Amino acid sequence: MIPNGVDDDIVESVRSRARSARERPKLVWLGRMSKEKRVLEFIEAIAESGINADITLLGAGLLLPRVNKRIRELGLQARVKVPGSVNYEDALAEIHDADALVQASIGFETQGLTPFEAAALGTPTIFCDPQIAQHVSADPAWQVADASVAALADTLREAVSDLNSEHGGLRVSTQEAQRFLQSAQTAKMVALYEQIGR
Repeated sequence: MIPNGVDDDIVESVRSRARSARERPKLVWLGRMSKEKRVLEFIEAIAESGINADITLLGAGLLLPRVNKRIRELGLQARVKVPGSVNYEDALAEIHDADALVQASIGFETQGLTPFEAAALGTPTIFCDPQIAQHVSADPAWQVADASVAALADTLREAVSDLNSEHGGLRVSTQEAQRFLQSAQTAKMVALYEQIGR
């Protein structure tokens, strides 16, 4: 399977934006707030991990009221923000500005489009789904050991510790990020068709 890739011009435009100043790592989660995306499990893992990080949940959906309620119940309002849905370019800008993307779903998606976009923007991913992690295969990254909240909490602690030790400098290299661009994926597809046609 060859993904479409991320639009070169949009990536270049977003990459050119300065990242915001921060005192602690910034994590971002992006998606439809529904059961299969495991947003509530992510919130539970944030609380269990005790990480000192700023977290943004982008998106909306049927679980949004429960998401907001659980954040309040766990006392996470100071660390977890839920701004709602944003347009595509603003979503990419949020991913670019973050220190890591959290991909929380398991076994639901056929490919990890959001981690693919994150890699193109230089942002590493915390993966819950090993198949998506293998498909994206970008370094650096973190892989959660299993589907439990405890395992996700452990990996969140590890990732935030790594990000703190690197002072925000832990990024997917520009050279590696290039392979996620639409132009690079198109070149791969053309080469495959040429090989088949011989």
